[in-house]
Amino acid sequence: MRSGLRLCDARRDVLPLLALCGLAAGADAQDVSRASVPRRPAINAHAAMLTVAAGRYRPLYTADTPIDGIPVRAFLLARTAVTNAEYLRFVTARPQWRRSRVDGIVADASYLRHWSGDLTLGANVRADAPVVNVSWFAASAFAAWSDARLPTMAEWELAASRF
Repeated sequence: MRSGLRLCDARRDVLPLLALCGLAAGADAQDVSRASVPRRPAINAHAAMLTVAAGRYRPLYTADTPIDGIPVRAFLLARTAVTNAEYLRFVTARPQWRRSRVDGIVADASYLRHWSGDLTLGANVRADAPVVNVSWFAASAFAAWSDARLPTMAEWELAASRF
């Protein structure tokens, strides 16, 4: 089965980090970007996964899409978002993803701006709230560290059309 991340709140302040709204288990074997990342069990319980049945979706703005849409294989999807507490475990284990150390080419100035510090959430940040203000690169690194992966565009679109 394939896996992906769950679509969540699309408020403007969350848009840069939609990819971290949830975490799924079982990354593709061909994903070579994981090769140097130490393995650890997925943070979210695999029991909290749901299977998104195979299907088709039709992109809104693609003129050359087949009339019956784009096929998508079945995949697993997390039911819950990646929390601040889970992401804190990641940056604790992978120091290069801490706010003060992250390379500007993979995260901009808004990266984890709502946290008080590198390893401190702060008084106004709930540990069980979805993590926000992360880049696609950070989301991808977190997913790989958790033995998962980000969804493909087709998986994202199919899930969004169903849930």
